[in-house]
Amino acid sequence: MMYDQTRARQSAGHTPGPAGRRSPGPEPLLSSIERDKVVRRLRHALNTFADTPREALDEAESAFDEATAQLVNALAERRRLLRAGSGRTRTPRHSPTNSGTR
Repeated sequence: MMYDQTRARQSAGHTPGPAGRRSPGPEPLLSSIERDKVVRRLRHALNTFADTPREALDEAESAFDEATAQLVNALAERRRLLRAGSGRTRTPRHSPTNSGTR
C-alpha cells in the first residue's frame, strides 16, 4: 500500500509517528512561560553575537544560569512532593547512624 493511501485512511485528528504513541508523562519542570523566556534570551544573545560578542556571551551565560537555578528548584520541589507522597522521612547521609563512625 502506498503512503498516501495509508495517510488518507487515517482520521483527521490522528497523529502518526512516535509522538502519537507517547503516553502522558509528568508535568514539565519548567512552565512554557519560563522556557520561552530562556529561549528568547538565548536567541537575543545569538542574534547580537556578531556585533557585541562579549555581551552576547554574558547574556547566554546568564540565561543558562537562570534556567539551571529554575531546574534545580523544580527538581527539589518535585523531590519534596514525591517524598511527602510516599510518607518516607529522610535520614541525612552524614548522620552518626549512617556514616559508619561510632
